[in-house]
Amino acid sequence: MWRAMEPLTSPLRVDSRADGADAVVVTVAGEIDMTNGDRLERGLLAALGSGAGTVAVDLGEVSFLDSTAINTLIRAHHQAAADGRRLVVTRVRPFVRHVLEITGVLDLLSVPPE
Repeated sequence: MWRAMEPLTSPLRVDSRADGADAVVVTVAGEIDMTNGDRLERGLLAALGSGAGTVAVDLGEVSFLDSTAINTLIRAHHQAAADGRRLVVTRVRPFVRHVLEITGVLDLLSVPPE
């Protein structure tokens, strides 16, 4: 008997928490790709909507990212800047840093030095 396959979705967890009076940390874990990039976008939009002056995106547990993630991070950065806020990425693993670097996004996202 032939059965329809369930849509494939990569594992991704996006959580946020306040960090002091004027910052929110968005912790991302897993793979970010076109099947789940909307979860990252929703998490970042919620953090930006909190009114915090700084949104820090913790990428320390990201095991894969594609152009969907890059695009989402760039759009969130532009939205934060337009509102007079900052979006930074933290705990950037070497392969993620490499992707951000070769796409020209490394400096835009205020990535701390290695």
